[in-house]
Amino acid sequence: MPLPTEVHAILKQVVSALQAGRAVTVALHTTKLTTQQAADLLGVTRPTVKRLISVGELLPAEKVGTRHRLVLRDVLDYQQRRRAQQYEALAATSVALVDEDDPEAVTEQLKAARKAVAAHRRARSTTA
Repeated sequence: MPLPTEVHAILKQVVSALQAGRAVTVALHTTKLTTQQAADLLGVTRPTVKRLISVGELLPAEKVGTRHRLVLRDVLDYQQRRRAQQYEALAATSVALVDEDDPEAVTEQLKAARKAVAAHRRARSTTA
C-alpha cells in the first residue's frame, strides 16, 4: 500500500523519537488541551500559560465553565512562533569571532547586541 509523502515523513519522525527514548502521542490538531497539558507541551508552567491566555493574541483559548481549553493547533502554532523568535534573538546577539579579534572589542560587540535586543523587547512590550 503506497503511503502519502506526509505520512511517511511523520512515521520517520515517530520512529526517530522512539529510538531516542522519547514519548510519542498522536492527536488530531483540533484536540482540546487543558492549561496543564499545554504547559507540559510548551515546557513552561501552568501560570505562564494562563498569562499567555490573558494577553489574548499570544495563545487563544476558550473558557469552559471556570477552566480554559486550548486547541492543540493553536498551541503548536505558538510553539513555532516562539521558536522562531528565539532563533531570531540568537542571530541578533551573535558575533562572528576570529582568533585574532581583540577580546575587549568582542565584549563590546556583545554588549551592544544585548542592548539592542533589550531595546527591541521594551519597544514590543509597550506596544502590546
